[in-house]
Amino acid sequence: MKELPLYERVHAAAQAVRARCALVPEVGLILGSGLGGYADGLAGATAIDYGDIPHFPRSSVPGHQGRLVLGERAGARCVAMQGRVHLYEGHSAAQVAFPARVLVALGARVLIVTNAAGGLNPAWQPGTLMVIRDHLDLLRDHALRGPNDDRLGPRFPDMTAAYAPELRTVVKEAVPAQPACCGIKQFTQLTCPLGFTTAPCCCCRSALRGTANPLHCESSRGPRAAPALSALESRRCGSRRR
Repeated sequence: MKELPLYERVHAAAQAVRARCALVPEVGLILGSGLGGYADGLAGATAIDYGDIPHFPRSSVPGHQGRLVLGERAGARCVAMQGRVHLYEGHSAAQVAFPARVLVALGARVLIVTNAAGGLNPAWQPGTLMVIRDHLDLLRDHALRGPNDDRLGPRFPDMTAAYAPELRTVVKEAVPAQPACCGIKQFTQLTCPLGFTTAPCCCCRSALRGTANPLHCESSRGPRAAPALSALESRRCGSRRR
């Protein structure tokens, strides 16, 4: 059976969500490791298993619950992903980016992407909050590779402000005024899983001037997904990212 074009798959998924919940979200949240519980605090929440959404990829990683939750928080209508999918699970870059496309199709015009990352700045303590300013994409796959559908966005989206500066300002104003609490730096996206040895970490930190790699903060054996892929695709589809 021939697979539907990407545009039809995105909107089939969005329509299935709308059939379960009439809320039109303003804000999309992709909740990475340790933050899935945030979605449980949404008021008037409707939770939908990824398996009940056509074409939606499923996560096999412990701690990633695999639910889409729609509700409100502080007056904002939100759609939150409780868990994400990862390249190292065997998904393609296009599959990893697919949920971001669906969040935008549902109405989200601001997308907040979170993840746990391994820090390359020796001055930063574990648990330091980092706001991504830009990323170096060193992946071997790309979410925009292949035929382009102009209904989803342009062939070559403008990435000069991939991470909205006005949203980074909001984060800086919201956290405590201690230097170690919030760094605004560059994210280096590499293919996982792998345990980074000293050489690639030194290369990313010095030659490439990166500040974080997609690793779990507590273990070099706990890689996490590609926030760069979600940010890139949401930018193409017209949302603002932070």
